[in-house]
Amino acid sequence: MQRTIDMGNNFITNVKDPLPANLQYAATVNFADKTDSDNNTTISALIDKKIEESEDLNIKGNNDENVFSCDGK
Repeated sequence: MQRTIDMGNNFITNVKDPLPANLQYAATVNFADKTDSDNNTTISALIDKKIEESEDLNIKGNNDENVFSCDGK
């Protein structure tokens, strides 16, 4: 569709949710919510994995100095 449609008080029914390759297709609110939820779960898993990997590296600073402190100078 290239132009707006005035649906008035009518609804569009039986919308089929798109496949991942169908980026320009219409989607239902439930599909969008599920996709968002799935992405959040995936992102959370990736973040947890990266945190675990960084903990395995045992990275330490070279000193305990607080470089953001203001000593009144």
